[in-house]
Amino acid sequence: IILGRKKDLYDIIKTLNDRNCVNIYGEKGIGKSKFARVLGYYMLRLGFKDGVFYFKLGDIRKKYNSDLRELMKTVFGEEFAKEIHCYFKNKEMLLVFDDYDEILKNDSDISSYMHIFCTLKEDNIPYILVTKNKLAGKKNIDKVALYHKLQPLDEAEAREFLEFKFREFFACYQIEESKQANITEDIKKIFELSKGYPKLLLRHYKDHLDQLR
Repeated sequence: IILGRKKDLYDIIKTLNDRNCVNIYGEKGIGKSKFARVLGYYMLRLGFKDGVFYFKLGDIRKKYNSDLRELMKTVFGEEFAKEIHCYFKNKEMLLVFDDYDEILKNDSDISSYMHIFCTLKEDNIPYILVTKNKLAGKKNIDKVALYHKLQPLDEAEAREFLEFKFREFFACYQIEESKQANITEDIKKIFELSKGYPKLLLRHYKDHLDQLR
């Protein structure tokens, strides 16, 4: 489930349905990884019968010896590793590459990078590149159709999210009604403290729960 960010979802889904590359970017703590995973769930329901696949590139150098094929093999298996050039043909799938900044540090030392991304382009496989900074002007194999910056949640989006979380909490722990009375003010305070940043929003929400228990 995702609460808030409906406009973000609509814009990106429309672009991906046209089989294009999307760059989601934004500062640390803005919720890029979570949003990308939830977006993948929506895309799976809207088509992409062969699946939506998420790859986190942050550890590619340490865990996978700087080899993109080895990382992707953990999901796609040996068939992919042996026949990358034909693996994606006629497939309806979406790929999400999180922490793509790691590739940008020096793509020349990432094994199989050019081969895999050229294959994705040839076979018209759409993908999402998640980065801290906008990719515009950066080297990329495929043309980016949409650069989408995630902003902090506005007050209405944050309220929708927190109201849902509080309802879950009240139902689970059977909190007495007297403690639920100030929920509107509590939400406002949490939003002001977090300034709409999802990670901070959750942190202050959890701190507040400790006071209610």
